[in-house]
Amino acid sequence: MFSRLTLRTKLTTLVLVVVTIGCYSVGKFMADGILEVIQRLFGLRAETAAVALVSRADVDWLKLSSVREMQEDASSQRFVERTTAMVHDKYIDRVEVVRYLDGNRAQHLVSEGGVRPFAYPTIGEITEMGSQDIYKMTTNGHIGVQIYDAEYMAGWAIIYDGTDPLGMVLVLIDTSETQEIFDRTQLIIMIAMGIIIVLSGLVAYRFASSFEKTAVTDGLMQLYNHRYFKQRLEQEVARAARHKHPLTLVMLDIDHFKKINDTWGHATGDIVLRLLGRWVKDQSRKTDVVARYGGEEVALILTDTALAGGQLFAERLREFVANETVRDPDENAEFKITISVGCAQWERGMSFLDLIRAADTALYHSKSGGRNRVSVYHEDLLPRPEKQELAKGKRG
Repeated sequence: MFSRLTLRTKLTTLVLVVVTIGCYSVGKFMADGILEVIQRLFGLRAETAAVALVSRADVDWLKLSSVREMQEDASSQRFVERTTAMVHDKYIDRVEVVRYLDGNRAQHLVSEGGVRPFAYPTIGEITEMGSQDIYKMTTNGHIGVQIYDAEYMAGWAIIYDGTDPLGMVLVLIDTSETQEIFDRTQLIIMIAMGIIIVLSGLVAYRFASSFEKTAVTDGLMQLYNHRYFKQRLEQEVARAARHKHPLTLVMLDIDHFKKINDTWGHATGDIVLRLLGRWVKDQSRKTDVVARYGGEEVALILTDTALAGGQLFAERLREFVANETVRDPDENAEFKITISVGCAQWERGMSFLDLIRAADTALYHSKSGGRNRVSVYHEDLLPRPEKQELAKGKRG
């Protein structure tokens, strides 16, 4: 299936696949990177806030035996005032303070947070939802948690008495709004990547079209090359056999082309070939396949054209070329050229090589019959194979 696609389609598809994979990888990398940066920034904010509270506070009140004594302690009251101000004046959504008791038990001492349409979690809930047991940690840090469908970053700082942990401060920052911004940013990235993919497809198609044209085009005459001609003729013969459509092959050759090269030089000969290529293309239909068959020979595949129509076209083309003038200012050359033409119609049972042989035979008949004429193939024109090979060497 893939082998039947045109070269431009294959190249465009390949580029689109590579660009799509690349854009997806880059987009995912960017999105993951942005999310990681956001989480790290908010996590560090929460952790920094917790460390700041611990470092600026006298927390000896955590050693007091009863909660009542701690609540009445001046240092405790200043600490609570500081946490309240932090929650109200900054980006902090919640601050909790616990002290460690025997074993793994923790006692809540301070819980400060603003009003939200849902209940705030306790530090115990944070511990259960977090990836690690915060109560047992002995260093500062932060983690991301999800509570009631909302995203939070939880940062903490351990309160030490020498080397023994007395308790901890937990700071929560709600990142839900930032997450929504990130989702919109991710959508923008996806749209941008989609635009890049579309533009890449368009550029790839144009490049592939140009590349395909170069691959199948003769550089001098700007016609299809011999290889492409044979591929298309084989396809058109198969199509004519399948749909019972008429098909005519026209082959033409410049008369006395060797003499032109000998008289004016090969540079002038190249001008003649370029002009002939342009003249033939101008006189042909867009549906016709015009190719350089070799040397100064040109072949035309006239699709959906019977032999009579092909003969009329060939005669019109012959007259047009004969009336045109070749000019080469560098050599001060100005002259006319003529062409000999052979036409053959595909008949049932003929292969594409048979059709080439038939048109070539008709062309030889025009050459041997005086040149500057059109001949139509019929079976009586077909010489023996050894004579055909001999005839090819005598053209000029």
